[in-house]
Parts: sequence; structure tokens; C-alpha cells
Amino acid sequence: MKRTRRIFTLLLLVFVMDGVGIGFAQPIIPREAIRSHTPADVKQQIERLYSSSPLDRADAANCLGEMGERAVAAAPFLLGLLGDRANTVVLPSDSEQRLVWERTSPGKEAEKALAKIGRSYFWHILWDF
Repeated sequence: MKRTRRIFTLLLLVFVMDGVGIGFAQPIIPREAIRSHTPADVKQQIERLYSSSPLDRADAANCLGEMGERAVAAAPFLLGLLGDRANTVVLPSDSEQRLVWERTSPGKEAEKALAKIGRSYFWHILWDF
């Protein structure tokens, strides 16, 4: 009986811990809204923002940020990811020429990416009007 109870408790704990990762945030904009003229590498990273893995979403946001103004088409999708802070992940960060592991989330990485993309996003919005 004790063994069954222990196994049940362990399974319940695994289910609860895994459940945190099941409810994942995605960009608010549907995937079909990715424009056809978006550069292939930017489009690939935007599609990764829809992953069920928080690590993939955070890494995709990070990659888009590294692209800078070239990734301006990704800005609306990154905006939809800002609230994704439930799943904390660890990503490598190059700090002062040495590799450091940093706790982050897809939402935090989306914030950083939007800051790197910069003002060109606002010009992008005005151009669409």
C-alpha cells in the first residue's frame, strides 16, 4: 500500500511539473499571417515562436533579436509573446567573452529582441497604413 501511494505521489508530482510546460503561450497572430515576402530565415524563426517548447520559443526570439532591423516583420509576433513568462529556461549568454548561462523566458527574450529591432518597427506599422 505504501509503495502504491509513493508511486502515485511521484506520478502526480511529475504530472504537475510537466503541466507547467503544457500550457504554453503563442503569438496572438495566427501563423498563417506570416507574410510571403518575409525573408526565409526570419520566417523560420517566427514559426519557431509557435513551438510547444519554451526553450525553442526563447531561442527563436533571441535569434530574431540578433537579426536586428532585418527582423522587423517579426515584431508583431514578438509582441504576442511578451506575456510568456510561465516557463523559465536557461540560455547561454556571451558576457564579456565568456559563456554564462542565464535564466530567462520566451517573454523576456521577446522584450530584448524588440529592443534590438528598434524604431524600425514603428516605421513598419506606419508603412502598412
